[in-house]
Amino acid sequence: MYDLADSEAIFWHSSGIEKATKHLQAFQELFPDEATDDVRVIVLSDMDQIVHVDVKEHQSLLFVVEQRIKGVVQILISGSVGRCLIGAILDAESSLQIVTLEQATGEKIDIKQRSKLESGASIHWHNTSLGHAVLAHDLISTLVGDHAKSDVDWIFYAKEKEQQVI
Repeated sequence: MYDLADSEAIFWHSSGIEKATKHLQAFQELFPDEATDDVRVIVLSDMDQIVHVDVKEHQSLLFVVEQRIKGVVQILISGSVGRCLIGAILDAESSLQIVTLEQATGEKIDIKQRSKLESGASIHWHNTSLGHAVLAHDLISTLVGDHAKSDVDWIFYAKEKEQQVI
């Protein structure tokens, strides 16, 4: 299992500047209306890799899954996060499970999730939202290859005047 701090070092060591530029351009394609000046890119290149990310402030994340690689990403969103952007690019025949637990404490949170999948790739989003004053959650998966597949399971919990918009 990798921590986000380990993942960044792995990305820069194994991918170099050319791929960094390519990945940032891919992030901009997923989020064309968002600022992309501080994006954390995590490349999954080992089979059955598990990555754990704690998000406690505004964060932009991009997970890149290389061809024929299978991985799991666990994201805990807590603290006074105002906005979190989560992107995933899956190469051919790869698969990724993204498990997101949102339990932030701020007044308002905006979570946007985007993915782009090549031929035979699959993504499974597991989102859990545990109550929030105002939560806006937006998810879009783009399937560009034959037999690409995107699934989502979502659990919501809200009480009193809490609002959740998807």
